[in-house]
Amino acid sequence: MEKGKRVVSSSIAWGIVLIIGAVLLILNALDVLPFSQYGLGPWKLCLGALLVGISIQILLGRKPALLFLPLAGLFLVFEEAISNAVGKGGENLIPTWVVIVAAVLLWLGTEMVIPKRLSTAHGIFHNGGISLYLDAEKDLQDAHVHDIAGSASVYMTNQDLYPGNGRLTVEDIAGKVTIYLPAQWRLFVHCSDVAGRVHVPKQPEGEYEKSLQVEVRDVAGSVDFVLENQNPEQEAE
Repeated sequence: MEKGKRVVSSSIAWGIVLIIGAVLLILNALDVLPFSQYGLGPWKLCLGALLVGISIQILLGRKPALLFLPLAGLFLVFEEAISNAVGKGGENLIPTWVVIVAAVLLWLGTEMVIPKRLSTAHGIFHNGGISLYLDAEKDLQDAHVHDIAGSASVYMTNQDLYPGNGRLTVEDIAGKVTIYLPAQWRLFVHCSDVAGRVHVPKQPEGEYEKSLQVEVRDVAGSVDFVLENQNPEQEAE
């Protein structure tokens, strides 16, 4: 229910942003609000509206550290207008590369300071950067692993009680995630990888009683799947 409410709120927020963007473009074209006098052409207004929408989306998604990136973009888009407003004549206030590098450092630094968490449909498990244990019977209904510049090993307990139709989402940015799964499960992995590495071992052809759908979103990180026969339930205790 909470996820559904978040989707509705996000849709409403984007709708409001798009409407405001359209109104601003019309007012600018009619010279009612001549933004072009302040160095704000139509493309800057559109880009600004888009970045505002992304900022709202990040806040609704409860990932505040990412907010530094669209805020840096907004500053770069409106830097000329800000410069004119403070009497600098439209000159650059801060070098572009400084803004970009500072935003990335603030983002990564904040992610490292905030305790990492593993969120599932059944609760939140804090990640100490060593090992995470998921209950295959309950947690794999809709489990999420989110890692930023860290290291995590994910194990499955209660493998015998796994219903067989679970879903796991793995988000990794500049980190290393290793996921240990039973070789008896059929693994379906959907990858979105940018400058990283995702290793999925080849499984023999044939029929499998149980399967797991995995969505991987990796940026400059490493995600490895290890298929084994050992049940780590004893280690979890």
